[in-house]
Amino acid sequence: MIEYLLGEPIYISDTEKVFKYRVKENIHQGSVLPMYKDFINSRISSTFKECEFINLQLDYLPKNKTSKGFLDDFINDNSIEATGKIDIIIDNLNFEVFNNRFCVREVKTSVTLIKEKEKYYWKIKINNYDIFDILEEKVNNILPILSYCDLYEKEIGISLTTEKNKVKMILDFYLNLLDKNKKNSLIEQVRKALLYL
Repeated sequence: MIEYLLGEPIYISDTEKVFKYRVKENIHQGSVLPMYKDFINSRISSTFKECEFINLQLDYLPKNKTSKGFLDDFINDNSIEATGKIDIIIDNLNFEVFNNRFCVREVKTSVTLIKEKEKYYWKIKINNYDIFDILEEKVNNILPILSYCDLYEKEIGISLTTEKNKVKMILDFYLNLLDKNKKNSLIEQVRKALLYL
């Protein structure tokens, strides 16, 4: 769970009262652990350690027309929750490059509030498998950098050395999360590809 002091709401709709809450600062640093202790598969069992959480975004439609936003509704009903998105910065401590950090953007969150010492704080729940899904999508989107970087460098005239290292670092982190069956499947794809050389 993440806790952060309640930010000021911003109205984002003229036709219906919708509040956007946005907190850009570093909200929290911590780990996202699996719900289950038993290994199920890579997606459900992945652990993300020492992450930084930034850019909390919450769009909230109040329960009634007189509401002043999420806090107002929460004071009347402390069981309410809303959905949001958050960016997560992950360190790949096993990869030796100067900058071994990367960002997984717009991960789904469940958001509510807690009250401590007369102040309200965001309380945000993030599932490890939601991080894994966005990371897997990111890996699939950045793989063409490795495949076609030579063409890009030749045609555009810009070196991608730093970017290639970044892709390798992110790929290394992702591959280390995978279970043996998934790794064996990827190894088999490489083996088949080698037959075409």
